[in-house]
Amino acid sequence: MVLRILIRKISRRFYGWFLPKFEVIQNFDCFYNRVICILFVLLTEFDFSQKMLYNICHQGGDMMKIGEKLHNIRKEKNMTLEDLSKKSGVALATLSRMENNRMIGTLDAHNRICKALSASLADLYREIEDASKTVETVSEVARIDHFVHSKKVKYELLVAKTPDKKILPLMIKLAGGGKTREERNKTGTEKFLYVMTGSVNAVIGHKQYSLCQGDSLYFDASLSHVFHNRMKSDAKVICIISPA
Repeated sequence: MVLRILIRKISRRFYGWFLPKFEVIQNFDCFYNRVICILFVLLTEFDFSQKMLYNICHQGGDMMKIGEKLHNIRKEKNMTLEDLSKKSGVALATLSRMENNRMIGTLDAHNRICKALSASLADLYREIEDASKTVETVSEVARIDHFVHSKKVKYELLVAKTPDKKILPLMIKLAGGGKTREERNKTGTEKFLYVMTGSVNAVIGHKQYSLCQGDSLYFDASLSHVFHNRMKSDAKVICIISPA
């Protein structure tokens, strides 16, 4: 919704050139990627220096190496740089510098290149989206973020950078006799529990559930809930919260 409002405001002033590009921007399924695409459109259309564009586009590492994508598409089409230059009208030297990531090129050049290659702008910009998709590992030693409910209860985050996560996985460690505080999340929040070691008594609303090692529980987290380890031995429980 915020993105659409932003686009409408910008398009009122730049209606003639911006709306055709909206179709390209909509091809990206992540808000962050759409914002990157909008910035790219604005920068290329208003003649910012190539050095500035290069610096902006490469702040995220390999995120916008359009040249590599261009090279791969051209090779797939069995087309030489000379052929592409003649068909697109983009100078041979410009194409060479773009493929070697020495310059980004303008949106107009990208349009002409894509038409010559029978490809879409979304195909060319796909690297932006793919490079931003996250694969993250966190070792046990690196898990430093935790919340201490009491001397006998500790919550450890199993991921980093929690603000951009759609789910929040936690490790709940309950020492013998440990009990969490009563919680009640906002409507629409759900939780999943999996007991790794020990046993836990879960009180959800007005009902109690005894969970042993290997047991799991899925529930509406807007209900009041408390977890209690009634045994002397420690218990470890994986808790996944959605949305984070």
